Amino acid sequence: MTTTNSTSRRSSSSRRDVAIVCSTRRDGDFHLSRQPVDILERRRRALVDLPWTMTDQRHGVEVVRVAAPGDGDRAPGDIAITSLDDVVLGCWVGDCAPIVLIGADGSGLENWETQAEGGGAAPWTPEGGALVVAPGTGGIQTKASFG
Repeated sequence: MTTTNSTSRRSSSSRRDVAIVCSTRRDGDFHLSRQPVDILERRRRALVDLPWTMTDQRHGVEVVRVAAPGDGDRAPGDIAITSLDDVVLGCWVGDCAPIVLIGADGSGLENWETQAEGGGAAPWTPEGGALVVAPGTGGIQTKASFG
């Protein structure tokens, strides 16, 4: 989760069923190991009132596959994936950037753009349910505005 001094911010993608929500300092600490379970759950539900899956980041390549809402919460891992609706996939972002998965058909990619000078469409392509980085093209960034 990102931290700033402002209030929580939401941005909807072009898909009605997808929302990006970022917590702020006012929402409190969401770190799994620094908060009692009851406080963490209350903070989560205040931000998004659904069962959460938030991995215990390892700085590796461990994938948590979410088969039901809340499945895999607190599991060791670096990324959570699902094909389900009404699921919250949370990530703790301290010293690295979060990764956003796009639909297997590429849906959602239109909400991202290249970080290269001059901007433009994200130069990555969906293949087999993941985004493939075009060599030498650099990163992508959200088009969403958070305030």
